[in-house]
Amino acid sequence: MSRIRRKWRPSLALVIGGTLAAVLLAPMVGLVVVKFLWGYMRYRYAVMLVGAGVLLITVVLGWLLWRLILRPVQRLSAESRAFAAGEVERFDPQAHYGTRELQELGQSVLDMSESLHNRQETVRTYTSHVTHELKSPLTALIGAAELLEADGLSENQRAQLLGSVRQSADRMQDLLEGLRQMAMAREPLGQGPSTLDQVLMDLAGAYPALKVQVTGGDISLPIPPEGLAVILHQMLGNAVAHGADRVWLEAMPEALVIRDNGNGISAGNRERLFEPFFTTRREGGGTGMGLAIVHSLLSVRGAGIEVLDSEMGAAFRIEF
Repeated sequence: MSRIRRKWRPSLALVIGGTLAAVLLAPMVGLVVVKFLWGYMRYRYAVMLVGAGVLLITVVLGWLLWRLILRPVQRLSAESRAFAAGEVERFDPQAHYGTRELQELGQSVLDMSESLHNRQETVRTYTSHVTHELKSPLTALIGAAELLEADGLSENQRAQLLGSVRQSADRMQDLLEGLRQMAMAREPLGQGPSTLDQVLMDLAGAYPALKVQVTGGDISLPIPPEGLAVILHQMLGNAVAHGADRVWLEAMPEALVIRDNGNGISAGNRERLFEPFFTTRREGGGTGMGLAIVHSLLSVRGAGIEVLDSEMGAAFRIEF
């Protein structure tokens, strides 16, 4: 995510207050200077000289206001119009932001454009994947329907075709449910931290054959309980699906490590592990949405997940 370079910038209150003070003091100082110069030159020349000085101060103040306030606002406005018109996909940091408040506004705009860009890329990716993934079961449904319309089918053949229809329908339903969960994962969550002990109590009955060992169960993690519950549900379910019967959870401030004793992850699959619909269990009904849901939920909150090297099973590290 793009970040604005940190450096000292005056506050907006300082800029406006300094400008007002200069505007108020310049005439009064000018009168004092005129009275002082009157003893050394004609009154008219003294007034002209002081007037030139006041004009110079006014020009300098105008230039400072333009540089510190007007120019950054104009550039932000121009980039917003270009972004709304689709001329650019995301904002780039400006060279100058003038004041601290405009820097904070600029960073908020950068974060917003990055989030919108990621959502747009997600929609493009999902559209492509959904079209591809739904094509196979839809083709099977159409083929089975055409064959069922034919005469002369035996009861065994009809039963096989109906089984194919049910299997394809179940596959489509699983894919659509995965998409629904993916969309929900990208929605903003509530506020407040959570702990492993707090969330695992509700998930204990979902995986009775899985032994979960927890370290740091009382450590607060910067994610709402409902978000942590979704992550653990997907990670534990993924571990069980890949042959694990033991999972180790280690919570640390700002991080969570998850290990299991399952089949592990091959080197060739690590790069695609968090892609939607990527699965090594397609024949077993896998949709490839579990880890993609976790990745989406974390990325919306500015967090991330990575695969760790492990001699046994799979290992992941989540950075909040």
